[in-house]
Amino acid sequence: MAVIISDTVGRPFREGLTDIAIGCSGMKALSDRRGETDSKGLELVATEMATADQVACAAGLLMEKTSAVPVVIVRGADYIRGEGDSGDLVRDPACDLFR
Repeated sequence: MAVIISDTVGRPFREGLTDIAIGCSGMKALSDRRGETDSKGLELVATEMATADQVACAAGLLMEKTSAVPVVIVRGADYIRGEGDSGDLVRDPACDLFR
């Protein structure tokens, strides 16, 4: 079973808050899809999905900030098993437009 620890954050150039993964175990935080093909047969050249963040965000919908729900079990999410590291989700400062 994979476990994600999440927190609520704001984002540059976006209104509102969302949940992101600040820790994960049992899953890869990123799903590198580069080299695969999309539904039209085109090769994906830049697609790295922030899977741990996506699951954290989906769980955040059910946890509702004011309801004090501390845990959500998510079933059916597609992820790559392995030792996770939410640090993989932090953009390299050399490629970060906001620093």
